[in-house]
Amino acid sequence: MGNNLRNGIGRLIKMSRFFLFIISVQSFGATMFIDTELMGQTKSVYEIDITLEKENARLVEVFDELESKTDFKFSYYSNVVKRNNRVTLHNETSFGAVLESISKQTNLRFKRINQNITSIIRRKITNPLRR
Repeated sequence: MGNNLRNGIGRLIKMSRFFLFIISVQSFGATMFIDTELMGQTKSVYEIDITLEKENARLVEVFDELESKTDFKFSYYSNVVKRNNRVTLHNETSFGAVLESISKQTNLRFKRINQNITSIIRRKITNPLRR
């Protein structure tokens, strides 16, 4: 009986080691998969190369062209785009530079959430201490 108990404990230890090894391999594989998926989302808008040159272009057309040249989608209120109707872009070479140039010309600011770019009106503060 003592011999059977030792053999059973020995098998249990071997099985435990085997399962620990399998779980470790699966965890490592899952981590590698998740890590490569997340790396695509952490790329800066300034690292995305795009060439765009426009003269007095309608903002909606610029957004449409940016959507066709990148994986980004723009969302905005139509009344915001009508107010900030036209922009001029001179040889902008990155997606971030294009957004920055549009922002300077239109009083819009942009917020990125994954592959979506939302435009928001920047409010002017006349007296930040007054409530």
